[in-house]
Amino acid sequence: MSEKLWIEDLLQFAIDDRTDWIFVKDARHCYLRVNSEFAAMLNLRPQDLIGKPDTDFWPDDMCLGNAEKGWRGFHHDEDIALSGEAVSHERDAIMLPDGSEHFFDTFYTPLRDENGKVYAVLGRWWRVTNPKEIINALRESEFRLRTLIDASPNLIAFEDSEGRWLSLNQAAVITFELANKAWQGKTVREIAALVSPSLRETLLRCMEASEQAWQSGPTSITEEFMDQQNETRKVMHISMKPLFEKDGKRKALVMLGREVTTYLNVQARLREEQALLAGALQGVNVATLSLMPITPCACGTGRWRSLLA
Repeated sequence: MSEKLWIEDLLQFAIDDRTDWIFVKDARHCYLRVNSEFAAMLNLRPQDLIGKPDTDFWPDDMCLGNAEKGWRGFHHDEDIALSGEAVSHERDAIMLPDGSEHFFDTFYTPLRDENGKVYAVLGRWWRVTNPKEIINALRESEFRLRTLIDASPNLIAFEDSEGRWLSLNQAAVITFELANKAWQGKTVREIAALVSPSLRETLLRCMEASEQAWQSGPTSITEEFMDQQNETRKVMHISMKPLFEKDGKRKALVMLGREVTTYLNVQARLREEQALLAGALQGVNVATLSLMPITPCACGTGRWRSLLA
């Protein structure tokens, strides 16, 4: 195998081992090499493109350029590379043959023969995400997260570094009776003025607990009693997790509240039942001992002991 063929085979192996879109074109803008990813984008095999001009596969506007649409055209950058100068662009808008527009970071570099003469151009495209796709993905992610947070039976609140509540889930809004009230962006003290006196005391205690959480650093847990209108007293376990910037400044605080009233009531009933059972067993033992016959010790020492009948 000649050195040239060996180098060409090595080049083909190298470009096929990439997930980027890679191609080699000659001075007539005909494909000499393409990797599998590039061919698959056109729904073709690599050998289907070899020796053919790019205008056979791409709209003329994309190849030759269109000033009205703001497209330079592939040939513009390739001609620069064929002149001996590498050229690159960030976030290049390219319309694929199916009519969809995508953004690429593009790079074109000259290929030289053994005499240093440029005989082809190597092109490499990295696909980057369309800004609209990024925005849509962020919105979708935010929607899913919001749905999960609102579906939680636990109270969830996000507080900024100044003590303002930025976000509450549905359980927190209902528990603190804040539906249809302008609470967002207000401090806990300001929000306390919007609720009933019993809840106001709870919120003010939460405000003190959040300040203690900022001071202590790691997650802190406190127990709060909440009295709501026409309801029995609730017991809440409140966890607070402060978040800090890299320089140590306050960033945000996450509060998670979980009602444990039922759990504590069950524990109290279990303790009562255990105490009653222990008392009953003790009474049985006393009664049993009082009915036991007293017999002389079999050892003949004159001592007495009680034996179970």
